[in-house]
Amino acid sequence: MAEGNSGRGMKGSSSSTDPEKPLTGKKSTTRSDKQSRENNECISREEGDDKPQDVHLNRGKPVNGRRQLSTKAESGDKKQGKHKKEDTKASSETRAVGTIPLTHRRKKTTKESTDSPKFEDSGAKPFITQRKSSKVSTDMASQPQTNPRKSPETPSPSRESRRRLKDVVEKLKLKMDEISAAAQIVNNTIDNILKSACLKEHPIFKNISQMNTGSYYEGLKISKPNEFDIMLKIPVQRVELIDLDSGAFYKCQFKRLPKNNPWNRYADEISRLISPNEIITELRDIIENIIKSGETITLTRETPNCPAITIEIENTLEKISVDLVLALEVQGNWPEAARDGMNIDRWLGTKKKNECKYKNVCLVAKQPDESIDKVEAWRLSFSHIEKEIIKNHGNAKTCCERKGQTCCRKACLKLLKCLLELIKNNSNEESLDVFCSYHAKTAFLHYCAMNPLDTQWLTEDLQKCFDDFVGYFLTCLKDVSLPNFFIPCHNLFDSRIEKTCFTLLHNEIECEKNQGYPIFDKILLKTISK
Repeated sequence: MAEGNSGRGMKGSSSSTDPEKPLTGKKSTTRSDKQSRENNECISREEGDDKPQDVHLNRGKPVNGRRQLSTKAESGDKKQGKHKKEDTKASSETRAVGTIPLTHRRKKTTKESTDSPKFEDSGAKPFITQRKSSKVSTDMASQPQTNPRKSPETPSPSRESRRRLKDVVEKLKLKMDEISAAAQIVNNTIDNILKSACLKEHPIFKNISQMNTGSYYEGLKISKPNEFDIMLKIPVQRVELIDLDSGAFYKCQFKRLPKNNPWNRYADEISRLISPNEIITELRDIIENIIKSGETITLTRETPNCPAITIEIENTLEKISVDLVLALEVQGNWPEAARDGMNIDRWLGTKKKNECKYKNVCLVAKQPDESIDKVEAWRLSFSHIEKEIIKNHGNAKTCCERKGQTCCRKACLKLLKCLLELIKNNSNEESLDVFCSYHAKTAFLHYCAMNPLDTQWLTEDLQKCFDDFVGYFLTCLKDVSLPNFFIPCHNLFDSRIEKTCFTLLHNEIECEKNQGYPIFDKILLKTISK
């Protein structure tokens, strides 16, 4: 109590320097405190040159609702409850002298703050107090730069490669005028075939419906719209599938087949198995009769063990190839081998997965070469499901929509398809022909399921995403394992393919990746027709 009273007495005595307005009590103390703070501020400007940022940044103004202490001397005087008398005699001359070193120190401080690359890289805001400034600058100085690509001083070596990949993707995009012209020609041709009297009067083919599948309709076609895949599906009921021990190939058998059923013409009378070759042969003959009168449409030669009927349409620029694939649309549940596939729960959600599971499965006339009963074998096809997944590829429902955030998923798949085709075209090894774009597509579906979030596929991260995707495909080649996305037990890398083929393709792709994909330079100069 004695020290506190003596402190108030000293404050009162310091205020008695004004004889015209004697103040007593609390008001005198407030006046004195104000004058003392002004005087101490002047002293801090004279003696506090070692901390110029306090004066420069705050100038004694309130910071965050509190008045910033100028020096440690002021805080010490307040703790003792007294002030030095010589402080009260500070003249304007002393104040003027105190401002001279401040200007010099202020410029030096500003220069240091501007020249520091740490603050520019981090985008730090102006510091409020000296203590926070020292702490932040110390932390920034001690923190290593983990992402050199964002450094404005040293450009990243991958920046040029990243720019090249974006240019390649732009080159691979289809031109809108070419798309419209090609699509109109193909649609008119297919409409004329499906509406012909030959198909409308046929007991089986009159129920054919068109289902557009393939890379063009999935938005994955690159370079030119010169190839189209159209599935011609025929619904069948009351059939059961007999697995051929591969999970992908089946026999299709009617549970019961009355004598008046038109399918008796294509099914064995005893086994009730549907023969795909007889159906394909008859459909091919009908299509050939429809288009033979035209001069712009031709039917290509039949390829062994190929489920497609290929027609070529003459165009002003180049020929357009259309694959017509006959498929049986089987109603009912998916086969047991396909029930554990399509792992899109974390990617597109269980609701979307269940919607796809309710869709009917299709069978195409594709037989395994090693099958003894290959004449009666069919292969499961999920082309319509793949199209649904790729069109709705985002974890967020607005991904790549007009007002949504874009991703680089499709760009990565286009680049891998292009890389695979370029390597095959430049190689003298015919053994690489066993690899196709569907291998890249299947690896893409697996990798998207492993990396389901849209933030993992940002457009600005195209370089990293593509490198990681290529790395996954290299792992599949090294392990000689690429499971069917819908049938996990079915390996798309046929066991009959020699391992030297996988090694050769692996080394070619790995070499391109390590060198920044120099093979893409051919795309930047001239687009490929694939």
